[in-house]
Amino acid sequence: MTFSEAVQGLSGTDIALSGGATLVADSIALDTSEGAAPNTYTFKVEAPDDSTDDLVVSIKDTVKDQSGNALSTSNATVTLAVDT
Repeated sequence: MTFSEAVQGLSGTDIALSGGATLVADSIALDTSEGAAPNTYTFKVEAPDDSTDDLVVSIKDTVKDQSGNALSTSNATVTLAVDT
């Protein structure tokens, strides 16, 4: 997930999941690898075995910029087709 500006951080409570998906424990990390876009976080989600439901990942408006302002989350949802 790449944010348009620096954020105070990203935690599991900032991520909404549906379709039976779960957030992999301790998988949220700021991407500091060479060539990574600024303000990019990575995380992993898992779908249940035998799932065919779409997996929907959304970032909640609890994410704050460095000044404490809530970020706009109007485009912060992605839907992925799943077939485990």
